[in-house]
Amino acid sequence: MPTITGIFRNGRVELDEPLPDWANGSAVTVLKPDTATDEIDITGDSPEAIAAWTAWYEDFSALPRNEIAANELEQILAVRKDEQKTMASKQNKCIDGLFP
Repeated sequence: MPTITGIFRNGRVELDEPLPDWANGSAVTVLKPDTATDEIDITGDSPEAIAAWTAWYEDFSALPRNEIAANELEQILAVRKDEQKTMASKQNKCIDGLFP
């Protein structure tokens, strides 16, 4: 059976367009919205946000590791580190002598 959407207003469900071509008097089931699935902003510093971030982190850290992807990431990070060192060296040469 297809799913249709709508809005609950003034004790009635107003269906979104286009309306289904169901027969008049068709039985329907309306489920109460699940308010427990509202997401918490994990960037906040409330106790709820901290708990949500901790749960997210524990879920994330429990993911299986792909050895090939981990090695590729290490190589990318090593290249970026070398680039940053080169840039820092150039910047240090530029500011040499500017400050007594």
